[in-house]
Amino acid sequence: TQSRSSAASDVYKRQGIDFPPKGDSANAYFAQLLATNTVESEIYFFVPGMENLRKGDDQKDTRETILAAGENGFAYIMTTDGKALTDISSFTPLILAPVKTQGAEPIFDPEPFDRSFVYGQADGSATTGSIDENGHALTKDRENFFQTDNNSLFGTDTPVVKYPLGL
Repeated sequence: TQSRSSAASDVYKRQGIDFPPKGDSANAYFAQLLATNTVESEIYFFVPGMENLRKGDDQKDTRETILAAGENGFAYIMTTDGKALTDISSFTPLILAPVKTQGAEPIFDPEPFDRSFVYGQADGSATTGSIDENGHALTKDRENFFQTDNNSLFGTDTPVVKYPLGL
């Protein structure tokens, strides 16, 4: 079988892209969607009301300009080994916003969505959760959004949040 990076490289070549996004941030991962024209505009990653964030300018012609720092308000969830989540179900969270502060468990900004956060799930749907008074994500029927026990949203994977550049 073909490795994930080799498959991505093939897509880049077919699309005439000689500057695949680099780095280990949410921006770098989401920029791959822009580079391959899976997503057409940087503005989809904008979260109004977040500090240090601006609407994307759709300059996507270099590594430095494609989803540059401050043009993305979403975090991306991976596993501890730097790979995509493997133990997913339809409701497994893959992306989330509005993250305010980085850490092992992110702190969310309560302002943009009226004390709520949004997250995209593996089945392509999106939903919301509440943010507590300390900025932590809450979810129904779980002690913690990021818990890793048998009631985890992430199955047997340990979620690792890849943050947007410019927080």
